[in-house]
Amino acid sequence: MTYQGCSSKGLCYAPIKKDFKFDNIKTGGSKTISSNSEVDTMQFLLQSQHVGLILLSFFIAGLLLSLTPCVLPMIPILSSIIFASHKRPSHQTRLKDFFLSLSYVGGVSFTYTLLGVFAGLSGNLVTTSIQSPTLMAVMGIVFILLALSMFDLYALKLPHSIEHFIATSILRVEGGKYLNVFIIGSISSLVLSPCIAPPLAGAIIYISQSRDFILGGLALFTLSIGMSIPLLLIGIFSDQWLPKRGHWMIIVKELIGFMLIAMGLFIMSPLFPENMDQIAYSALLLALSIYLFFANHRFKYKTMSWVHLSAFVTLIASILLFGLTLQRINVSYSENLSNTTRPNHVSVLPFKQIQSLDDLSRELNQRDNKMIMLDFYADWCVSCKEYEKLTFTNPKIKEHLSEYNLLQVDVTQNNAQHKALLKHFNLYGPPAILFFDKQHNEVRTFRIVGYKNASQMLDHLRTLQHENQ
Repeated sequence: MTYQGCSSKGLCYAPIKKDFKFDNIKTGGSKTISSNSEVDTMQFLLQSQHVGLILLSFFIAGLLLSLTPCVLPMIPILSSIIFASHKRPSHQTRLKDFFLSLSYVGGVSFTYTLLGVFAGLSGNLVTTSIQSPTLMAVMGIVFILLALSMFDLYALKLPHSIEHFIATSILRVEGGKYLNVFIIGSISSLVLSPCIAPPLAGAIIYISQSRDFILGGLALFTLSIGMSIPLLLIGIFSDQWLPKRGHWMIIVKELIGFMLIAMGLFIMSPLFPENMDQIAYSALLLALSIYLFFANHRFKYKTMSWVHLSAFVTLIASILLFGLTLQRINVSYSENLSNTTRPNHVSVLPFKQIQSLDDLSRELNQRDNKMIMLDFYADWCVSCKEYEKLTFTNPKIKEHLSEYNLLQVDVTQNNAQHKALLKHFNLYGPPAILFFDKQHNEVRTFRIVGYKNASQMLDHLRTLQHENQ
């Protein structure tokens, strides 16, 4: 270390150089260095204790997250609620729609805040429990059953005694329906959120370490409010994009049925075999196209000519999606012919599977002068699937990663060994990607939590390579 002392009068002393020796202490392969990864940035921000800056930063992060697929599945659900509320005439449509959206957003915010605080205080992988295969299958089936009721295949009604009780107690209170929407928002945000974003992960890490669940909870609350801005806009401007009441509402109700089926497929898609979800989506688009072609025969309106155009566009989309899926299947089949051994799930990269901290320790103790990439994966993780299909398939990324030892932890089963690995690295769920230098110390500044597309990942790898030459 070189340093130089100066007096307040401008006099400076000669530079002094001193050598300091530090023991290279390795704890699970992690460098004890100051980090500036996305998760650590949020964690450091919380530790700064500047409440106003914290809340503003998390609100902005929520706005950015609202542009990601994490929020999109909630939009059809809220739209269907607003459509249903328009069945009865009202002179305060915009105001009531806004309060419906506000109730829904309140449920979303309540869930994110409660989930984050509970996860931080318990230290458990709560998202893994919530998005377990069994619960995902049950919720997906529930959405599909709800969709069938929109096609009048059956009447979705409560028993008469319960219906009478609700009618005489809860529904007579004007706020009762808003409470129902609040509950729907809570449940949908709990199940449909497909990823653990860096701001959320950073807040959870801070809560678990500092036990300051009040500040952490407020940060998560403002994050969820920022994420929900598109949902509030739907409530404010719904009267401008909703047509007047009429027979068209039958078509709208059945279109909502198609959306609910799509949501059910989306929830269960991580459970499907590879490419089966794309085939299911293309079949749904084909069914929607056929439905739209025949819809105009039921309603003889000239203004319904847009239905035929929509049917044609939907048909083209179905054909294109099915064709691309078949092409992907052919490519996967060709690659499979050259591989005799395969992991539990299909991966485009030659990952070596590890199951425990002991497995990881053996890999880190090998002196092969190669960097290591450790990927945390789960079958129920939607963003992990995006990495497999959209990021790791990039030829330039494959070329960069060919110089790495590639390790992967499949935490689908979330057993004790998986929990130990996640806890060791202070992670709360996949996707997460860790990098280790040639001495097999983690380069924590390049830790990834959440999804990066091919371009972002390529820039990440190039910067990592430049700093570790």
